[in-house]
Amino acid sequence: MQVSVNNGSPLVGTDVTLRTVSSDTPGPVVAQWSFGDGQTGTGTTTTHHWDSAGSFTVTVQATFPDGLVAVATAQVTVGDAPPPPPHNLQVSVNNGSPLVGTDVTLQAVSSDTPGPTDAQWSDSAGSFTVTVQATFPDGRGAMATAQVTVGKPKFTLTISPPSGGTVSAGGTVCPSSCSVTVDSGTPVNLTATADAGFAFAGWGGACGGTTPSCTVVMNGNRAVSATFGNTQGGDNSGTLAPGATACSAPFFSDGSKSAHMSGNVTDGSGQNLTWTFTAQASGNSFSHSSSNFTSDFVPGLGSGNFPGTFVGCVRNDTGGPVAYTMFVGPGPF
Repeated sequence: MQVSVNNGSPLVGTDVTLRTVSSDTPGPVVAQWSFGDGQTGTGTTTTHHWDSAGSFTVTVQATFPDGLVAVATAQVTVGDAPPPPPHNLQVSVNNGSPLVGTDVTLQAVSSDTPGPTDAQWSDSAGSFTVTVQATFPDGRGAMATAQVTVGKPKFTLTISPPSGGTVSAGGTVCPSSCSVTVDSGTPVNLTATADAGFAFAGWGGACGGTTPSCTVVMNGNRAVSATFGNTQGGDNSGTLAPGATACSAPFFSDGSKSAHMSGNVTDGSGQNLTWTFTAQASGNSFSHSSSNFTSDFVPGLGSGNFPGTFVGCVRNDTGGPVAYTMFVGPGPF
């Protein structure tokens, strides 16, 4: 009698079929097996696997129909099983180029079934390499990385197109190009330049004051405006319909001379018109109803008027049309 082994060099955990073989007829009908690892089995054909590597002597004791007993052995050399292939793992990133402060969704994904059941995330300081360590149901782990490039948000500075001058900002000049888009936190330097016959009167919006330069730090979308005033003054004349109002162009004075307004009814009717002269910087104004009008804002008299722009207006509160002329500009004082 012999022992037939279908695989004499199995790996750990691999099932091996063992069978009693005899040239006698009839062959054995009962068999008791000892597999050399402390485990036993029965049957003329049996299956066994070994849980550790090594050389094992398999012994079988078989009983024939006539009651005789025979013993046979076989040597089985069990090798270590190769390690399983590493788990497949990738990092899925819904936005690989987010802006600062933007939420990004990251997911540990695998083509293995079942996939990972747990994951620990980290990133490398300053490099924005995201690392995930995931655990699969079989207890083994896998690691994957992904690169995330984080950029700064961008904000736009919008300049209201000025009249009587230009505003330069970030390499652009308005009017022409009146917006600048830069990274968050970027300072944008603005410079107001008056045209001939005009002077810079002041900033509005994200800038303030009357100096012609301003810096805006772009921590959000911003808007600015620049006001320029005519330094020469000018005439305004025409015929006012009942209830109508006419105003001069803004006149700018730096305070070296008074700001002057004069007006007259010119059609000989002698009708009274309502004349108003306003210092826009302070909101101070003079108003009078008459057929002629003269008024001056004098430097040093009253606060907040200079430097600034001044506007003259005339209103017709009579029942018929009235012709007028008006001048707003530098005065004698």
